[in-house]
Amino acid sequence: MTELKKKIKRDLNGETEAGPDKKKVKGENFKEKPKFDGKTKKFDGKSKNFDGKSKSFDGKTKPYDGKSKNFSNNKFQKPISHEPPKQSWNEIKKQKKELKIKRKINKNKDMYDLDVKCKKIYEELKMKSTKTNKEELCEQLQKLLQNADYSKLSHSPDRARIIQMMLKKASLKIKHEIAEKIIPFIHEIALSKYGKFCVSRLMTYCGKEVREKAVSGMFSHIVKLTTHNFANGLIDMIYLNHATPDQKNFMKQELYSDLYKNDKNKAVKTLKDTWAGSEMMRNGILNSTKMNLTKIASKNHVDNSLVHAVLLEYLEEADEKDRNEVITAYIPHVAAIASTKCGSRAATLCYLYSVAKERRAMLKSIKDHIVKLAIHEHGHIFVLEILNATDDTLNIKKTLFTQIVKNIEEIALTEYGKRVIYFIVSPRKEFLHPKILQELTDDLKIGAQKKDVEIRRKELAEGIESDLCTAIKENPKFWLQGGHIARVTVAILQNVNPSNENQTASFDAISEVICDPEWIVNETEPVTAHEEKKEEVDTGKIKKKKKNPIEVKVVEKEVKTVKGIEHSGLHIAIKKLAKLSGFANSFIKHFNEEILQEWIKINRACFVINEILEHSEDESKANLKEMLVGVKDDLTKLSHAGAKVLIKKL
Repeated sequence: MTELKKKIKRDLNGETEAGPDKKKVKGENFKEKPKFDGKTKKFDGKSKNFDGKSKSFDGKTKPYDGKSKNFSNNKFQKPISHEPPKQSWNEIKKQKKELKIKRKINKNKDMYDLDVKCKKIYEELKMKSTKTNKEELCEQLQKLLQNADYSKLSHSPDRARIIQMMLKKASLKIKHEIAEKIIPFIHEIALSKYGKFCVSRLMTYCGKEVREKAVSGMFSHIVKLTTHNFANGLIDMIYLNHATPDQKNFMKQELYSDLYKNDKNKAVKTLKDTWAGSEMMRNGILNSTKMNLTKIASKNHVDNSLVHAVLLEYLEEADEKDRNEVITAYIPHVAAIASTKCGSRAATLCYLYSVAKERRAMLKSIKDHIVKLAIHEHGHIFVLEILNATDDTLNIKKTLFTQIVKNIEEIALTEYGKRVIYFIVSPRKEFLHPKILQELTDDLKIGAQKKDVEIRRKELAEGIESDLCTAIKENPKFWLQGGHIARVTVAILQNVNPSNENQTASFDAISEVICDPEWIVNETEPVTAHEEKKEEVDTGKIKKKKKNPIEVKVVEKEVKTVKGIEHSGLHIAIKKLAKLSGFANSFIKHFNEEILQEWIKINRACFVINEILEHSEDESKANLKEMLVGVKDDLTKLSHAGAKVLIKKL
């Protein structure tokens, strides 16, 4: 309404829409309004619009009947909406589904009918409760799909699942028939989002001969498959689990150079063998390998065993300039490549050959993954190499030790995590295998380290000892829950500086647990989630959740418990702790005659008391002897070896 009023005002003033300065242009049909001369004509009753029959108002108004469209009690009432009512979400989904089916029928009705028949058989085939012979159902599917193109069927999610089920449940004859149709196009199917699962099932369930043919069918396309989002994981699985030694070498050869794309050579087993006959080929092959490795790194497809093997060979053979370029490309991926034996060694070489700036970048990239690396079979070797070869111990404390201390209990529970803790806190060689120690010593010649080895190790131990003592003080029962973990506890406390106040607090916390009459532990060593799960190899099997978890019977294993002092491993660890300066005094503070009455009946406990007696100070020793004199008569009645040892001391 406001715009209409403005327009009328502009027309009366002779203005255009552009503004008051621009007047209307006079055209041919424009007529000026007559000027008012001050004389008005009287109305003569002859107006054209007036007929003289106008009805006069009778003073009677009709009451409002509520049916008028223009009537509104509220002048702010919203205008009536003429939009159609909203549909429910279920109706919309139903309409979309029907539309989708119509499109499929219009596109190819025969194919749609075939899909419906196959899906019915597939639904019956995948159920565990199916009583019909599943091989017979697979034969029915095979008859329906005998003229179908499997290379095209595998691109559809529903059809790909049907093929996977046939490769798993069908007879060997049908599996081979399907394999014959898939293998000629296997490199194309492997690039498909859903087809890769068909290839995985084929590798798993179709036998050795079919598997070898399938791997050979991928040759000439290894570089393309390795750099592809969907096929990269499949190549890793094939290289690890299914390829023969010769086929593994052939797969590596394609990453070396395009010379081996179509022609394979059984004599070439490593990168160095490629120029064994002609040294002139060396630079060309190294450049080709470098291009493939940098391409893979740029696409973040480095978590692949094949790539790790080739990367390790390249780092050992390349020149310094080319090697540094590849190392720069792999700095963000160091944690990912340390997941295999070759990858861990390649990551180590990347770290040793890099300069201080690159090392800081690597430490930053592995900061969030240090716990996983420390408890990994191959990753923990990489962590040991970093700790052994880094001069900047302050940076190690900031990046790695902060994460290790936060998750120290998780690390201490695993076999490989214990090795990392031993290496940090103990300079002695008894905790690590001689081969690992020799490798660590040899690798010091590669890097440009300036500090002495012993100084580096001392700085590392001092940087973490207080935090480890605090962890023991806060949760002493964890550090005494088994023989293996107690051995780690002893290693930590043995190498703590005696002037450290946290050591005394740790002794008190441990002594309190040992002297607790209700201290009970499991007879067997605790098993972590990492050790309980077997190393899962990707076999291509589709894992499904159980549909009825309530019906599954959970069988709980009986766990035998034993007193902590009677445990075979713990009592040895306690005797080692007794030899530490200050522990015996802390122990005797929490020890009393009631505990002694129970302990003298236990053979192993008597040997612990004997060890405490030998390493305690004069005042504490006198108090303990006084308690032993009080139970001398009971000791003489006992026949075990520990009691006899204590009697001799008295």
